[in-house]
Amino acid sequence: IKVGQGEGDLSPRNAFTGRLIQLTDENSRVRALMDVGIMLSVLIPKERLDDLDIRVGMKVGVCCPEESIEVF
Repeated sequence: IKVGQGEGDLSPRNAFTGRLIQLTDENSRVRALMDVGIMLSVLIPKERLDDLDIRVGMKVGVCCPEESIEVF
């Protein structure tokens, strides 16, 4: 799963844009809660979060390769 700022950083296939609602520290990762029409939760390595420079309230995008999507 790839997370970026807005739509420009992501491929249009399986890409969703919305707002970053919450960031929660979970040991070596951070859980990002995004509203992309539905609430979507993504775990991001802490080092990657620093590179992304995203903050709560910002417009963000997420791209999900087909093989990483699981519906249950």
